[in-house]
Amino acid sequence: MRYLALLYGQESEEEADPTSQAFADEMSRYQRFEEFAGEAIVGGEALEPTSRAISLRFVGDDRVVTDGVLSEATEVIGGLFVLEAEDLDGAIEIARHLPAAEDGAVELRPLVDWYQNEAHRPDGSTRYLALLRGTEPETMRPGTAAWEAAVEEHARFEKEEADAILGGGALHPSDTGTVLRMRGGQPLLTEGSFAEVGEVIGGLYLLAAGDQQEIVRLAKGIPMGPPGIIELRPIVEMDG
Repeated sequence: MRYLALLYGQESEEEADPTSQAFADEMSRYQRFEEFAGEAIVGGEALEPTSRAISLRFVGDDRVVTDGVLSEATEVIGGLFVLEAEDLDGAIEIARHLPAAEDGAVELRPLVDWYQNEAHRPDGSTRYLALLRGTEPETMRPGTAAWEAAVEEHARFEKEEADAILGGGALHPSDTGTVLRMRGGQPLLTEGSFAEVGEVIGGLYLLAAGDQQEIVRLAKGIPMGPPGIIELRPIVEMDG
C-alpha cells in the first residue's frame, strides 16, 4: 500500500533559504530519514515557501488567480513523501522518524493511485506541485459512479497535457487519514485530515511549466468543480 505523507510545520525564512546553515541542517535531518527509510520511499519533494505559491479558486464560473495560499493556518505544507508500507501501522512506524513529526505534524493518507515519470520534463522548466483542495461529497469515493466520472475527466486532462504532467495521484477520503505528531518520543495520533473543513486535499499533480503564465494555464485545465481551490507550489531543486 502506498501512503502520502504531507509534512506540516511553521515556515521559517532562514530554513527556506538554500544558502543558509539552517537549510543545510534541515536537509541533513531529512537525509538521515531517507537513509533510514530506504526503499520504502517511493517519491518525495520539498516545497518552496508559501510566499511563492499561486492559488486558483472558483468565483462564479471563473477561476480567480491569487498570489500566496488562501488558508490562514499557522502550519503549512513544506513537503511530502510517498511511502510504501504493508498497512497503516507500517506507514506510521516509518513516518514517526520524519523531522516534521517532531516539529509539526505529518498527515498520512492512503493513495488510490500514484505515478511519477520525469523523463520527458522540458529543459529549463520549473516544477510545481498542484494540490487539489475542496469539499468531499459523500458520493466521491473509489468505485462510485461519481468517482469513475471524475477519473474519466482527469484522464482526458492528462492526455491533453501529457508533456507537462510529471506525476500525480488521487487520495482516499480524509476519514481514512491519520495525523501523526511525535511529542516526548511518543506518537500522538488523530484520525482524519489536518486540513480545515472545506480544504481537504483530494489529489495532486506534479507539473512542469516554462513560466507563471503557463503554469496558471495548466492549472485552469485541471478538472475540479466549485468551490475547489488549486494551490500551486514551486518544488525545491536540490541540485540547483
